[in-house]
Amino acid sequence: MKNIVLLFLLVLCSCSNNNELNPVDIHYGQDICERCKMIISEERFSSQMILKNGEVYNFDDIGGMITYVSENKINPETAVIYVKDFNTKKWLTSDEAVFISLENINSPMNFGLIAVSDNETAGNIISEHGGKITGSYNDTVNFLRSKK
Repeated sequence: MKNIVLLFLLVLCSCSNNNELNPVDIHYGQDICERCKMIISEERFSSQMILKNGEVYNFDDIGGMITYVSENKINPETAVIYVKDFNTKKWLTSDEAVFISLENINSPMNFGLIAVSDNETAGNIISEHGGKITGSYNDTVNFLRSKK
C-alpha cells in the first residue's frame, strides 16, 4: 500500500510541474513583446518562451524570440518554446513545428518566419506565398545566424 501511495504522489507531482510549462494565453492588442516592447497584435506570428522556473515571455515575431534567446544567452534546455501555427493558430512546441521563411508576407518585426505542424502544410504555404522551409527550431536558429 505504501508503494501505491508513493507512486500516486510521484505521478501527481510530475503532472503539476508539467502544467506550469503549458502555454499561457496571450492577450492580443494588450500584451507586450519581451524583445521589441511593442503590443502583440497578430496571433499567427506570435511565440512564447516559458522558463523552467515558470517565468513567461511573449513575443510578436518568431524571429524576434529566437534573437532574444540568443542575445540573452538563454539555454533552450532551460525553457519550453511555443509557436503559433500560422494556419490553425494552435500552440506548437518548437520541437514539433516546421519553420518557414516567407518571401511575400511580412511578420511584425520583418523576420518573415512562421511555423506550421507538418511539411505538407509548409509546402502549400510556400506554393502560395513563396519562401522556403528552414526546418527544425535549431535549423531555423542557424538560418537566422547565416543571414547576419
